Amino acid sequence: MLRLSVAALTRIAVADGTAQVASEPGEPLVQGIRPTEAVYLSGAGSPDLMLEGRAERRPDPAQRLDGWYQQVVRTVPGTALLYHSTRHQSRLVELAEGETLDTALLAARLHYQQLSWGPEDGSTELRILQQAFGPGISEEAAIWTGTGVQPDGVLVLRRTEGRRTWLASFRVRFTLPAGTVSVVPVETIEVPYAYGRKLTPASPLPKDDPFGHGTAYQRVIPPGVPPDEEVDLDGDGVPEVVLVGHTAYPYGNGDGAYHVRGIAPAPGAALLMAQHGEGIWTPYHFPTQGGLRPEQLQEGLANGILRWTEEDGTDMVLGVLEHDANAPGGPVAWHYAEGFVQEPFVVRYTTYGRPMWAAFRVVGILPGGELYLELLTFAEEGEVLRAP
Repeated sequence: MLRLSVAALTRIAVADGTAQVASEPGEPLVQGIRPTEAVYLSGAGSPDLMLEGRAERRPDPAQRLDGWYQQVVRTVPGTALLYHSTRHQSRLVELAEGETLDTALLAARLHYQQLSWGPEDGSTELRILQQAFGPGISEEAAIWTGTGVQPDGVLVLRRTEGRRTWLASFRVRFTLPAGTVSVVPVETIEVPYAYGRKLTPASPLPKDDPFGHGTAYQRVIPPGVPPDEEVDLDGDGVPEVVLVGHTAYPYGNGDGAYHVRGIAPAPGAALLMAQHGEGIWTPYHFPTQGGLRPEQLQEGLANGILRWTEEDGTDMVLGVLEHDANAPGGPVAWHYAEGFVQEPFVVRYTTYGRPMWAAFRVVGILPGGELYLELLTFAEEGEVLRAP
């Protein structure tokens, strides 16, 4: 795995499993507010996280409820949690089981604003468990339950102490109904002090800056090609489209090279293509008036004027945004790729075993270079794909 050459690596045993664990028979119930407990993950010598108990008063006289005890994992000053930070995902990063910290990939995703660090002032709280309390709460009902927002995967933090910085991944584990909460370390890596930090510009941007300084801020994507970003259009946890990029060399020697960002169907999905002229295929433009009927699709497929990208096995990449690869450093003015038409497209995919199709719009924010997708409509294959 590619890692920063200057990184010092410390491996810690990986704990498998999910966040929630059934309480052992006879495991005592944690009562009320738990004592504060420090959590050490990095080599900072001081805590990286705190396990805390508290009482939140939310009286409900009808149920004789006074409020809720809570068990919370809180950051300390100098610790920041890692978040997704695109229009498609805005939540805590949760690594897949067995996935390790790839410092090079994380640095690239941070650089291209696909990820960001949360505040490092000690204000981030993860509310893990809650327990009702009050005169109307019986002993049988005073058990711990999940809050519904507790993370289930492996989380990532950055810890800075003095002039040293560490990355650490960890899992929050809890037992129900007893209510014990623990933080399980997974991996710790020491990285350069400035790793993942935004560099403050030496001087303020001019007020006539084309990227929105002094007005509505426009996200500015740096020059280059960001890592691929999977897009889950319908929220089923499986991507249907991937935001991709590459560098094109039209003359083969680097002259006139340009960076291109665009879209491609995710594995198992396909874009609908239409033929124009003799052998020229472009994405089918979904009609926003009237939609698309299954019989129209079948007729087009039968006549050879429509096809799905997966049918001939070609890797379909549609360029959307581009800029000169030889542009000087700093913000660049992205523009739409030659031939890109701002019309909705149609994708075919499967969700929970059901074949589906959907229409979506590709949006590029210029000149900053933010690229994202908007789902317009979806239906099961065989049903009308209705216009929104």
